[in-house]
Amino acid sequence: MADGLGVSAEHDALADAVSGFAAQAQLTAEARRAAESDADLLPASWSALAAQELLALPLDGSLLDVCVAVEALGRALASGPTLSTLIAATLIRRHGSDELRARVESGLRDGSFSVAVAHDGLLLGGASVSHVIVETGGRWQVVDATAVGLTSTSGIDPTRRLARATVPTSYDDDAGTLPALTGAEVQELTALLLSAEAAGVAAWCLATAVDYAKVREQFGRPIGQFQAVKHSCADMLAQVELARAAVWDAAGAYDDDTADAPVRSLTVTVAVAVAVEAAVECAKSCIQVLGGIGFTWEHDAHLYLRRALVARQLLGAGDTHRLRAVRLASGGARRELRMELPPEAENFRGPARAVIEGVRDLDPAAVRRALAPTGYAAPHLPAPYGLGAGPVQQLVIQEELGRS
Repeated sequence: MADGLGVSAEHDALADAVSGFAAQAQLTAEARRAAESDADLLPASWSALAAQELLALPLDGSLLDVCVAVEALGRALASGPTLSTLIAATLIRRHGSDELRARVESGLRDGSFSVAVAHDGLLLGGASVSHVIVETGGRWQVVDATAVGLTSTSGIDPTRRLARATVPTSYDDDAGTLPALTGAEVQELTALLLSAEAAGVAAWCLATAVDYAKVREQFGRPIGQFQAVKHSCADMLAQVELARAAVWDAAGAYDDDTADAPVRSLTVTVAVAVAVEAAVECAKSCIQVLGGIGFTWEHDAHLYLRRALVARQLLGAGDTHRLRAVRLASGGARRELRMELPPEAENFRGPARAVIEGVRDLDPAAVRRALAPTGYAAPHLPAPYGLGAGPVQQLVIQEELGRS
């Protein structure tokens, strides 16, 4: 797994562990079997997912941990209610009572609990779940699936069925109530985890295209040597890395107790806009690189394209989310990134502060004019126009300018 924004060595290890499990459990082959069957059953790997404690990960770790795991599961095209259970478990951890969390945790660890969230009566993951999170009478509750009359269909993505629920007007049991949960939070967390999965779909498409381009020959040369294929793969790489960074940043915003609701909404909106479109475009580009074999039922590429298309259909096109991001930013939402600088950063702070102190009370135009001769106006440029500053020095200067 490539290094990315805000992801530690522990997250790399988590991604590798989930990918290793997915390969051993043959999750992609399991998804294909689901696509070729009309049965609506829990995946055969469900007990193994529980034994690996992946289903209970939202109760044990951060949202960033969950997104890293979901990306790896997305690369393997995990089927059934796997994603929906992780979404619902995240909501239960955030809003469930201690009693509810304990009951759900027990079921997630032994594999007896599976759950989906009903959005306007629609559930992602099919009718095989044991429980459903539904909204009725202004409150969200975890209820037994037998209470909501589930019916399912395969839809565009046959590896993960959709279900419809007939939601009663009220429930007598208050034990499963999520009192502080709102529809907006349900939508945002669902969008975030779908985006994490989309990043995994895009990553699989990139890896598949690159591996094929290395060995498929045309005119006596690997097609990866042709400029058009090189550019296509390079574009896919850029899309994958942007998608990962946006998703991880959004998860980090949710894990940050100091981030307010507009900031979280902004980061999730950006993640959806980037990741879902990346999945669709990378899937299409992968099929183009594969050529004739990519258009066949026997190859898995079309299954990944279907997964990406359903995510975009559920969440909306990228332009919709980009416009929402503009509205949120216009309303004042700002994502301020912070990082812990190394000790050598202090070597740059004194000189920077000495120069910047003299311009603190000036307007922005005057600040630029005053700093230009010093090199601090564009520190990344080489002398005499700048300071030839490296990343650490640039960050220190940015911090000091922010205090002016």
